[in-house]
Amino acid sequence: MEKDPRNLSKYEFLQKVRHAPEVQGRAPDYLKGLTSTSDTIPADETVLVQAKTTYQEGAVHQIPVSGSIWMTRRRRDGKLLLAREFKDQYDHIGRVEETLLRLLNHPNLVCLVDIVRDGRNCVGGDLDYMVWEHCNKGTLNRLLWHLPSTTQVEIPESLCWHVLEGISQALLWLHYGHKYTFPFDRHMEHDDDWHPVLIRDISPTNIYFCAPEGDETYGDVKLGCFESAVVAPTPQDSSVAPRGNRNVKYQPPEFRKGLEAWSMAAEVWSLGAVLYHMMVGKSPIDTERDIFHVLPNGSKSSGMFVKSLPNKYSSEIREIVLRMLTTHIDERPTAADLSVSVDTGMRTWRQTHPEGRLYVGKGERRRGSSLLLGQD
Repeated sequence: MEKDPRNLSKYEFLQKVRHAPEVQGRAPDYLKGLTSTSDTIPADETVLVQAKTTYQEGAVHQIPVSGSIWMTRRRRDGKLLLAREFKDQYDHIGRVEETLLRLLNHPNLVCLVDIVRDGRNCVGGDLDYMVWEHCNKGTLNRLLWHLPSTTQVEIPESLCWHVLEGISQALLWLHYGHKYTFPFDRHMEHDDDWHPVLIRDISPTNIYFCAPEGDETYGDVKLGCFESAVVAPTPQDSSVAPRGNRNVKYQPPEFRKGLEAWSMAAEVWSLGAVLYHMMVGKSPIDTERDIFHVLPNGSKSSGMFVKSLPNKYSSEIREIVLRMLTTHIDERPTAADLSVSVDTGMRTWRQTHPEGRLYVGKGERRRGSSLLLGQD
């Protein structure tokens, strides 16, 4: 009997799966009564992102990603991952493989774990595939979605902080090449000629969760959907062409009005809109169908959105979200600004609010009534 070439790899192929992408504002498939079968990713464990674009030698190349999707187990440690077969006739991936593995490697990104060329390097093998992290707790969209006749589940402030802290760190890496290095508790600059990477689609469908691995309150939160990502032409010019009208609810007002190209400031607004949705129960666009009709001319603040953020959330997080939603681009914080303000605001919240005192971050653990960080 001929051996399956997948069994010769360093990854064990467990099950072929099918991925149905989620659509913002619509019920995920598992809420429509669909049942999981042998060719369907379980509804509460699905994640798939594709690295289709990258910047190389002054041009954006389309990376061919196609073929079957597999649930895999890494043989050396048993970790479950997702693998997608691909065909790369012109060796696009080969030319940017090292760059992709370095770029898509961050605690708050759905990471590209490996690029396996068994078709070339494994005796008897004929498969090439990309290996991605498997986020086993679904997306933020599944938490926010609800029937029109029902009320959205109330989102605790601790989860709002968790998403804000994690995704802002992802943007800090993508926009500036700065990475917060756990457990050393400091930022490191990894490239002195970094070209900003813009996702162009920050929305609840592209924010993923993993199960906690220790005593932390929540598992890792990660940003995905790299199929829409582009790299800016130069470190100084961070504006890029728009992707289109997908997820309009989380696009900034200047972009929807056609006044500006997509930029790093646009992504900060999008993240602010996601946090607004978590806190209010609907997006800014659903709250006021046209932001320019709400705000007074020349307003430099989020104006009437101040009244929409519930007082049950701390002033620290409300002030940060409102600054992210300002209509004036120059008034918005950058990802670097967010890194500082989120760290400061979250520390204050954890010290002064009951829910904050109960929150346990990654690498922390509780013993009795005290919170211990990195101690045995």
